[in-house]
Amino acid sequence: MNKTLNSKQYVPILVTGFLAVVFIASMVLDLNSQTFLVKGKVATVGRVPITKDHLTYSYRKLAQIVMTQNPQITPESFNTILEKDLWSFIQSRYAMTSLMKQFHYRVPKEEVKNILKSTESFLDEDGVIQESKIKHYLSKMKYAFKDFYEDIEQQILYDQLYQTLADSTQWTQAENEQFLKIASNQKSVIYRTFKVNQFDPISQPTHQAIQTFYSENKTQFVIPELYQFVHTKIKPKINYKQTVSQKALREFYNQHLDQYQVPPKVKLRKLHVYPSKSQMNQHDLTAIASTNQDIKNHLLEQIVSVNGRGFKLDTTQNWYTEHDLPYQMSIEQFNSHQKHTIAIAPEEVIIFEKIDEASAFQQDFNQIQSKVRHDFLETQEMVLFQEHFDHDFEQLQYDEISMSQFANAFHASVTKTSFIDQNGFTLIDPSMKPKLDQLFMKVIQSDEPIVIPMGHNEMLIVKLNDKKSEHLLSFDEAKDKIRKQLIASSRFNSAMMSAKIAKEKLVRKQPMGEHWQRKEINVLDPIASFEWLPLGLSLSKNEVFVSPTNENKEILVLQVVNEHQKTISQHSSSFIHLAKTWSNYDAAKLLSNLVLEQKLTRYDQQ
Repeated sequence: MNKTLNSKQYVPILVTGFLAVVFIASMVLDLNSQTFLVKGKVATVGRVPITKDHLTYSYRKLAQIVMTQNPQITPESFNTILEKDLWSFIQSRYAMTSLMKQFHYRVPKEEVKNILKSTESFLDEDGVIQESKIKHYLSKMKYAFKDFYEDIEQQILYDQLYQTLADSTQWTQAENEQFLKIASNQKSVIYRTFKVNQFDPISQPTHQAIQTFYSENKTQFVIPELYQFVHTKIKPKINYKQTVSQKALREFYNQHLDQYQVPPKVKLRKLHVYPSKSQMNQHDLTAIASTNQDIKNHLLEQIVSVNGRGFKLDTTQNWYTEHDLPYQMSIEQFNSHQKHTIAIAPEEVIIFEKIDEASAFQQDFNQIQSKVRHDFLETQEMVLFQEHFDHDFEQLQYDEISMSQFANAFHASVTKTSFIDQNGFTLIDPSMKPKLDQLFMKVIQSDEPIVIPMGHNEMLIVKLNDKKSEHLLSFDEAKDKIRKQLIASSRFNSAMMSAKIAKEKLVRKQPMGEHWQRKEINVLDPIASFEWLPLGLSLSKNEVFVSPTNENKEILVLQVVNEHQKTISQHSSSFIHLAKTWSNYDAAKLLSNLVLEQKLTRYDQQ
């Protein structure tokens, strides 16, 4: 099979999304006791620097998975697993981020919104996303919005890259024939599900067991210091229907000519050139880029190998001015009249191709009169609004009632948050996350309201209203959560024991009742109704496959009862489906290889 990426000895991986992990309840851990947490950059994965925040989040995430799989794990075993698996977990997670940087993938905000819209609990009756519901849901799980958002972005990016790899597979005639031979293999299987407690009843945790778990795992039930804020958003109400004389508009236009000048711009297309592992030096790479800078083949986001160098041609063509250039392009390159220019960036060379150019020009007053009128009214109203705002803000008393009265004067309302941490603070307005992160300490240390300018003449006013010190949940507050964890652990252990008993009975032909179902499956077909089956599952006749299912409440038992060859045409829909399945499997191996190439470098032990 011809592939668009250099293929060595691939190591297959299980392809799973990150969203499945997103909704696991978060465990609150005593991270300060972890000696490996240091300040600044602690590692890199490929091109991605790993900071203390990344390390902390990865520790929490891995701990969630470990505790979910085995809630009754001892502290010693828990620490052993984390110490053994933490860094490989970090490498596999942030390798995907590194790959996205390498291949210049970005996620439009609209795609994230579409993911959120697919969760009905986040929507109101009209299908509109309710930010307050998301905030409430995440706060209950102590799940930071920035981590939630990054998980969604990473899943979308993962899907994009995975699809690119799957679509880039090309088949030779010999491979077609070999695949037809494999695809024609059919198996007849019988299967059925059994209730777990049919073989191994699930035990209910005793009061003593719950109390013991609480005593031995108190760090899980520490609630960090939390804060409550009151905030309001204020913006001027502008009456755009006011009458304005032509003379006033003309004078405003003449006073702000630079505001209505369209700057020169160019339409660019980019060709990214990536060095191979054998690439000798930057000079050689630049020479090869120069030789190939007139390349015209449209690769449609596929990744190809040319002379040992990786090339990727962007399909998008965008207009740029000197104020919003790609960061790799200089002003001199922008102003040059060359069709192609080369930029040297870290770990790559970029060839910019100028598709079109447009000179600067002054917009005619008569053509943009409505915009001039809009700007005139907005400027005039903002002066009056600022005077009113400054006067009222000076008189403001620093309590919730005064804040409400102040907001009402500007036709706004005050919102009081629940008790949240710094990550929850950014949920006040996720679009302003970097600024809110920077101002968090200032807000919690100030007795006065803090005014934060926003876009479109809007201002956010926020003030600390109350706070709760770090505290440990009492046994009565934690016992219901512990009971659920212990039951889940018992159910998992029962499911594994039941699967073992069921397999032994089937192998020994001991009766397990009737109601068996029969199905024809293909060796390469992942089968929608058997989504737990490994892709390409190879079972011989009479062989038994057993797996827990339905959240460990049931087990599913499958046995191959017959095998036969089925004639299949490479033009049939069945073959096309199987070929796509095989391509996806191959894409998983290619992606695995890419992930492994994103090397992990640690600095904490140097």
